[in-house]
Amino acid sequence: MSNSRISGEQLVDVLSTATWVGAASPKYSNLILTRVFEIYAEYARSHRFTITKENLIEDFGTRPSDVEPFMEIFGGEQNFPFYLTYVAGLVPNLPHKGNIPIVVPLFAAFTVMTFLAVGLRMWSRHKVAGGIRSFDWLALAGFGLTIIYGAVAVYHSKINGPHQYYYDRSWDKLTESFKIYLVLTVLYPFIMAIIKISLLLFYYRVATLNYVKWAVYATGSLTIANTVAAIFTHCLQYRPINYWDHLFEHPVKFDTRISLLVFGAVYIATDVAIWIIPMPMVFQLKLYPREKIIAVITFSLGAVACVASGFRLWTIDEFQNYSANASSGLMIDAWTIIELNLTLICASAPAVRALAIHYAPKILSTLPSAFTTGAASSEKSKAGDSEKSVQVSQTPVVPKEVV
Repeated sequence: MSNSRISGEQLVDVLSTATWVGAASPKYSNLILTRVFEIYAEYARSHRFTITKENLIEDFGTRPSDVEPFMEIFGGEQNFPFYLTYVAGLVPNLPHKGNIPIVVPLFAAFTVMTFLAVGLRMWSRHKVAGGIRSFDWLALAGFGLTIIYGAVAVYHSKINGPHQYYYDRSWDKLTESFKIYLVLTVLYPFIMAIIKISLLLFYYRVATLNYVKWAVYATGSLTIANTVAAIFTHCLQYRPINYWDHLFEHPVKFDTRISLLVFGAVYIATDVAIWIIPMPMVFQLKLYPREKIIAVITFSLGAVACVASGFRLWTIDEFQNYSANASSGLMIDAWTIIELNLTLICASAPAVRALAIHYAPKILSTLPSAFTTGAASSEKSKAGDSEKSVQVSQTPVVPKEVV
């Protein structure tokens, strides 16, 4: 038999079987689940395909309350030894797709980039805007939590190991992975809310148009409501919370994948709103065309975070279930790291732009005369124009920190 004869449907069956067999076999929780399949098959053959409830309790460590549900999943006491033997027969031909080692390098690279962006933002607020505001401290808190999320995701990557499919891991490793993924799932909406609220507070502070303020109120309310709903849903959809120890008691109350997709879609809607909200204020700035284009581009960087949010939603749809493609959540972790960090970087872009405007004349004045002689007068004129445009943008349309 070759790998091509393992259909997607068969692969999904093996993946789900791995979960049930792992949960029902505490005595072999440290063994790779494909090996546990083989142990069941060998046991069934040696007992003439008769495995009783007492056999499961004594020889596999199955809890008495789990015995009947376990058997019923695979057709009852008479059929399930044959089914597990069939699954064990598929083991030599199963694919063994590896996890892409992407979480660690992404975490390292984006932590450095975001540290620079947030650091420059804080320096800009101190130097240009006259002080660090409450929304800046919120963004800093969001950055700290983003680092925590990334560190937990790195640990999640280590626990998952080199293989994507459930059957290539032990039940001990799977349950540890379930625990960490639950923590990450609850962390995400909390972190995202802090970052979004910090941006909305900034927009509210600089807003001079009533409909912009109302847009901030509406988007902020939707963000908070979505976050509270997401956290409570993720915690309450499993009862008891350690669902991996109670799989046969139906602790999962509804489809976790659907809830993740719904909350993720609402976050994308708020991403788009936060991207659009500052545009009326930017277009009102009395700037030269080139400077206005740069300002629009600066505030439009939020669209990049929207794209990352879309890819994260796609990975949830692709990997948050038993799938012939994979059964690993590491790609969800990877895109979440990208999304959180890009949101922080984009949120820091206006302050970094203000810092660049502030220091540009000083930097240009230190360049060698050979490079500046021909352009000295024009640069001086541009610097003067820039200062005028900054002053115009500060009064009365936008406060100083928006520059």
